This record gives sequence, structure tokens and C-alpha cells, in this order.
Amino acid sequence: MKEDKGDRRRKLLSLSAKGKIMFSAGEKQWKLAQNEMRETLGNSIADQIIELSDAIVGKCGTPI
Repeated sequence: MKEDKGDRRRKLLSLSAKGKIMFSAGEKQWKLAQNEMRETLGNSIADQIIELSDAIVGKCGTPI
């Protein structure tokens, strides 16, 4: 973790090489899950779910 030179209140994080590999694998799985949801429920319902999820996150706090 490093301090942001532009704003000392912020901290900058970076991933290790192993973390980057794990993030990439997770991102691929997330995309597959999103595609499966769209195929199963259809785009209209999937869009509604995503919109509601965004609203919930907006009310509950900033995602990590």
C-alpha cells in the first residue's frame, strides 16, 4: 500500500503477480455468470437485476 501523492488521505493498492492471475480468472468467471444470467432470464430482466443491484450498492456504500 502506498500513499497517493496527489491526495494524502487516499491509499493506493496494487496486486501481486499471483493476485493478478486470480483476478483475471475471477473476471472470466464473472463474465460467464453474467452471460448465463442473460441467456436464462433474458436481457430485460437481467438489466433490471443489475439496475437494482447498483441501487442497493449506492444506498449501502461504495463497493470495494
